[in-house]
Amino acid sequence: MTTGDRQAKWYNSLSGRPIRSILFLLGIIFFSILTVNSWQETKEFLSGVKWFLFLVAILLGIADHIVVSLVFQSFLKKYGMVVTYSSVGKMYFYGQMSKYIPGRFWNVLYQRSFVQIPGATGSLLFTNIELLAGFIIRNTAIAITLILAGLQVVLAVGVYLSGAVGFWLIGRSTFIVYSIRWIANKIKRPLGEKYQIAHKPESLYMFFLYLLATMTFLSSNFLMMYATFNFSVKESFPYIAFLSLAWVVGVITLVVPAGMGVRELVFVTLASMSGANHSLEALAAIAVVYRFWHILQEIGGMLCVPLLAQIRISRE
Repeated sequence: MTTGDRQAKWYNSLSGRPIRSILFLLGIIFFSILTVNSWQETKEFLSGVKWFLFLVAILLGIADHIVVSLVFQSFLKKYGMVVTYSSVGKMYFYGQMSKYIPGRFWNVLYQRSFVQIPGATGSLLFTNIELLAGFIIRNTAIAITLILAGLQVVLAVGVYLSGAVGFWLIGRSTFIVYSIRWIANKIKRPLGEKYQIAHKPESLYMFFLYLLATMTFLSSNFLMMYATFNFSVKESFPYIAFLSLAWVVGVITLVVPAGMGVRELVFVTLASMSGANHSLEALAAIAVVYRFWHILQEIGGMLCVPLLAQIRISRE
């Protein structure tokens, strides 16, 4: 066995089951700490919840995550990693736990344990960057659309369609990978030619995923607002918009695991500055329950993985 073979074998064993188990355990620990710390406050605001509708909202939220995982699968294929959905489901849903660990690279490292392909780490990094960029565009477009909906419908529709174009560009373009390659060359750490675009997602498929992603996101959010706070669709517009923008800020706040506390602060600040007809305590309740609702989606998604593992969705 050559030195290269021994190094490859060592790396595969390191990036396989042992490190996967360690990262998952660390994620569970961080997840548990964050949940326990917010539980008392959360419980106070759940007494009036319409639980059946709240459960349906969770299921719709899980459906939204499934759409995100389909986009993830499509972007993986873009970088030459054709992975069946049974594996993609595990990579995406179990990998959600790692976002509760400080640092943004853990999710990529966890996903790397499923793919034993040379150069997979870099390809996964590009995939995750593009995935975040795509859904930052989606959430921003949804937020601005909801804010403008009561003021100028035509402009709101234009913003929504612009989001679709931006989402499509992220999926089809090579801007991110070539930008990173250019930066790497500038700092004298060239990537070479090993990260190439192997297959661009089909345009129609990207637009379909954008439509599906906005439908599942909005339906789950509107239903959650009604089930928890008895808000009408129109009343929910600004709150869903501010929560969407808060998610974007949380994502780009690299030093805070899962944007914990950042999203809540941004939401309360935006809602209070907009002249919301609710007290700061009510706004805090919305933020806390919304976080709790997202945590339940992540738990539900993990519980669904064995079922999703039976599904064979691969766009080979």
